[in-house]
Amino acid sequence: MTVSFGQVQQGLIDGVSYKRTPIDYRLACTSVATNALKMSLSWSAVTFNGLSAIQTNRTNLGIAIYQDATRLSNGDSLNFNLLGAHPALYAVPVKPTGTMLSDAGAFSGAMTMTLNYQ
Repeated sequence: MTVSFGQVQQGLIDGVSYKRTPIDYRLACTSVATNALKMSLSWSAVTFNGLSAIQTNRTNLGIAIYQDATRLSNGDSLNFNLLGAHPALYAVPVKPTGTMLSDAGAFSGAMTMTLNYQ
C-alpha cells in the first residue's frame, strides 16, 4: 500500500483532519472456510501527544491511522465480514504539539496488515 499526502505544510498538521487520506487496499480471498475475518495492524511506533503513530524517517513526524473517526493504536485488531464492507482506514500526518519539523522533504513509514480467519 502506498499513501501519497502530496505537499504537506507543517503548520497545518493537526493529526486529525489535515491531509486525511484514505488507505486504498483490496482483499482477494478465494475458497475461504469462513467469511469472519480479523485484521491486525502493526508498525514501528512513536508516541506523540500520548497517542501511537507510525514512525517515519523524519524527526517529529509520524502517521496516525484511523478507522473512520477512531484513532487506532499499534497492534489493534478489527473484526469484519468478508462479504460486507471492509474497514475504512485513513492515514493522517501527525507531529508533537508545538514542535516545528527540522527536516523537510519526502517521508516514509511502514505498517503491516495481517488477516486471520475467525
